[in-house]
Amino acid sequence: MRIVCPFCGERELGEFTYLGDAKPLRPAAG
Repeated sequence: MRIVCPFCGERELGEFTYLGDAKPLRPAAG
């Protein structure tokens, strides 16, 4: 799948895919 960017042209879908955990990591309190 190709996504058309108005600034840089056609881009691959892989550039917009993140396969990891999207939960925020916060530092330990203290």
